[in-house]
Amino acid sequence: MIQSKRYEEIKTTIAQVIEDYCPIGSTTDIFNLAKAMKIKVLYATQIIKNNIDISELDIFKLPNSFLHYYDKLGVLVVYIDDIGCTIERQRFSLAHEIGHIILEHLTQSEANEEEANFVAEYLLVPYSLVMIEEASSYMCNPSFIEYAFNVSSDVAYISASHINNRYNLTYAPFKYEKTINTIFKDYLLYLIEEYNYHVESTI
Repeated sequence: MIQSKRYEEIKTTIAQVIEDYCPIGSTTDIFNLAKAMKIKVLYATQIIKNNIDISELDIFKLPNSFLHYYDKLGVLVVYIDDIGCTIERQRFSLAHEIGHIILEHLTQSEANEEEANFVAEYLLVPYSLVMIEEASSYMCNPSFIEYAFNVSSDVAYISASHINNRYNLTYAPFKYEKTINTIFKDYLLYLIEEYNYHVESTI
């Protein structure tokens, strides 16, 4: 289990990544983030189409994603299964692998996997956004989270639970939370308008 101090260290690292690579006026576009970080993303469909040799690995038996140092390219590659996985799963998988990179995990362990999963969740749906007054009720709503942040219903419900916990805490925002909220606020309010229109149009 991740300790409280470690959570705060990780969230500070995430905020720094967002500040460095995410433009003001957007939520995290994980694919553009990877591009900005110069992370090579290799998709299953590319491997098949281009007949790329990845060291005799059977792509149909691979996990949803993994990090692999590809000698022929001389770069660290994130492999993503875009055949058997939904776009929501692909986004989470890529965010998970970015988590391993930004936390500089050198080994595979249960603790590192837990940390990377937390990075993926927080990077895709920052809990701090609940402190934006006009957005607080929406950020506690799994339906809005799923719609606005393009995550699965499972991730949306988990995020809403954690966001509710953050909302019920009374301490002032940390510096990293202020950073995230400043970058995303205007676009989040736009997403709220879009969501309300979407809900009204389906009634």
